[in-house]
Amino acid sequence: MELDVLIKKLKMNWKYPEWWSELVVSAYYHLKGNDGDNVFDYEWDNLVILDACSCEAFRREFSIRFPDRNAECRISNATCTLEFLLKTFTDGHYNDIVYISGNPYSNKVFKNKFYKIIPVWVNGWDDRLNTVPPENMFRAVLLALKKYPDKKFVIHFMQPHFPYINMPSFRDGSLKLFRENVMTQGNVYGGISPSQYKMSFTKITSSPIYLMGTREDHLKGYYYNLRKALDVVERLLRVLPGKTLITADHGDSFGEIISPFLPVRVYGHPWNIRIDVLKRVPLWVSVNNEYPRGEYPRKQVKKEFYKLKGKRKAEKSTIKNVVMRLKRHGKL
Repeated sequence: MELDVLIKKLKMNWKYPEWWSELVVSAYYHLKGNDGDNVFDYEWDNLVILDACSCEAFRREFSIRFPDRNAECRISNATCTLEFLLKTFTDGHYNDIVYISGNPYSNKVFKNKFYKIIPVWVNGWDDRLNTVPPENMFRAVLLALKKYPDKKFVIHFMQPHFPYINMPSFRDGSLKLFRENVMTQGNVYGGISPSQYKMSFTKITSSPIYLMGTREDHLKGYYYNLRKALDVVERLLRVLPGKTLITADHGDSFGEIISPFLPVRVYGHPWNIRIDVLKRVPLWVSVNNEYPRGEYPRKQVKKEFYKLKGKRKAEKSTIKNVVMRLKRHGKL
């Protein structure tokens, strides 16, 4: 763990047993060493990052969509987003990359690091869902393709990371608060206070939301998020030029134990807790031989824009009709 991160976390969390458990376990994995690779070890024109997507979860959904193909796994160099960003983009400047991000970490961790950072988490945020929907990421990528056709893209989705789009009861507000902290204070360490955690030396969690509901509830929401993201990824693959690598920054854990000899349960994705479900992430490559980098299917992109406009118009019409009905019944 970077020293400045450790100091900030120490000030926030020194009273909480759970945090000390995380620190001890993280130190254990630090001594064991990092067996992860770097996404720059692979060739790609576009890098699609599915936030908190474990390899086995991806493989399960992938096999349903593409039963005749295989998705591989790789070992990530990180088990949370901040760690991934700091350990991955270590060079001075990436002038050939446009970073399109639904995750607030990107802007505050990196300044003048890429040719352009497109913060979809600012303008593409959905207050009702308390996250950046995959559809809004799709629109941002289409715009970037038209504006920066000769650049590489890093496309960082928020899903399958919570909040769960189909489960409003599982929105604890931590992501919204984190976003507001980044926007107003530049604080990438903000979020829900650890005082809301259940105090225990036998649990490690990255957010209180993981201690709500059952494991089955979480998995239901998690896989729904993943399916929604993959729906958009499939559409992206029709328009992205060149070679696209689909992977994740880290996985997600819903109560897995570290080992029989260290029966501490992990929830979420804490820093440097290198259990398999957190460090094993998907690795799938799709190649568009028809359009190399620098080109893109203009007719297809135009068609997708028309689809988006039609969908937004229909949504506005539906909302307008609902409001009119409520007014007629005196409920507004």
